[in-house]
Amino acid sequence: MSDTKVSKIEETINDKLIDRSRENALNFVNFLRECNITNERNDFQLYRDEEVCSFMFFGKKLWYIGWSNSDITDGDNTNVCKELIKFARAKRYECKKCEGDGCNKNPGGIKKIFGKEYQNLCNSTVLFRCPSGETLEKIKQLVQYRIRDIERKVDGTRGLSPCIIKI
Repeated sequence: MSDTKVSKIEETINDKLIDRSRENALNFVNFLRECNITNERNDFQLYRDEEVCSFMFFGKKLWYIGWSNSDITDGDNTNVCKELIKFARAKRYECKKCEGDGCNKNPGGIKKIFGKEYQNLCNSTVLFRCPSGETLEKIKQLVQYRIRDIERKVDGTRGLSPCIIKI
């Protein structure tokens, strides 16, 4: 029997998701743990008290990874793979003017993704639906970049951010 503590997010994943969706979500949580991103909450995952990404769950197979900070990065983008920037910008999520359980807080804001400004974006600036395989690997790259961006912000360093995982 394992004495590894199951986090709140893992409990939620095990409770809400099935099959490959569960496997992929747990794989991503393990990656976050390896990056020292831990959070007992179900939604926002933090690194050094800064948001890295968030989780959303709907039904038994539908889950999302999103970024809701105003800029997916506010650092120097010169060392980021162009393919990764293109990938993140292609997943921008436009405001749908949610009602009921939706955001309704600040709909249709101006947000930046790797320095490029977009109009009318949702609070979830970038959103990935049921990611797996290559998409999940690219999301891991975005997380690694975000960590370096946070370190740069918190420590006042330049935060060079090469693509660590080969696309």
